Amino acid sequence: MLGKFLTSYIVAGACLLSPFAPSAVAGEVVVRVTGVRAAGGSIGCVLFPNAAGFPMDGANVPMVWLPASDGVVCRFGDVSAGVYAIA
Repeated sequence: MLGKFLTSYIVAGACLLSPFAPSAVAGEVVVRVTGVRAAGGSIGCVLFPNAAGFPMDGANVPMVWLPASDGVVCRFGDVSAGVYAIA
């Protein structure tokens, strides 16, 4: 009985590590900006996929500008799985 139990786990683990496993699906990154003291002007959110240009050079990365208000939400859609920086 123990042999069948271990075999099941080994087969299941092999399936999870298989190159045929589904790849990471793109998702949405949502950023809520709080603590805005004055409603006026704009809030910009920039999504950096690596350290290049972070935090000030957003020339080649997704950027969102919204009217300033407390609790404003910046959304970046169709973002691949990974590690990002937001400014």
